[in-house]
Amino acid sequence: MLGIFLFHSWLFPGGSLAVVFFFMLSGFVTYYSQYKKVDNMNLRGSGKWILNKVKKMYPVYFITMIFSIFIKWEWISSLTLKQFVEKFSLNLIMIQSCFKNEALNFNSLSWFLSVLFIIYIFAIPIIKFMKKFNLRGTII
Repeated sequence: MLGIFLFHSWLFPGGSLAVVFFFMLSGFVTYYSQYKKVDNMNLRGSGKWILNKVKKMYPVYFITMIFSIFIKWEWISSLTLKQFVEKFSLNLIMIQSCFKNEALNFNSLSWFLSVLFIIYIFAIPIIKFMKKFNLRGTII
């Protein structure tokens, strides 16, 4: 995490390896922490799991997005109402990272939370898929 902090503060050029490693490590931790729990998890259980993950980060995410409107007012005031609503909506529902030109609109670091949200949506089905084909040994 220190490498990621230093990379984002421009003190560690070329630190994208630390970011990639952090994402990989997060994936492994999620996989192993949920490996035994997914067998009894249906669509509703998966939705509850996603909601429990998101409800911890969403309030801070939303507050920083609102603050960023004031911080980036010069840029925002140059947008048309339609552009603003589109960008704000994508950020509001945390899917801006799915769109190449939208990922860094309001709060430039919120792309990470957007990516986490998207990963949470697919985590349980992917773990179930891997268990179905007994890929655990392959991953290790």
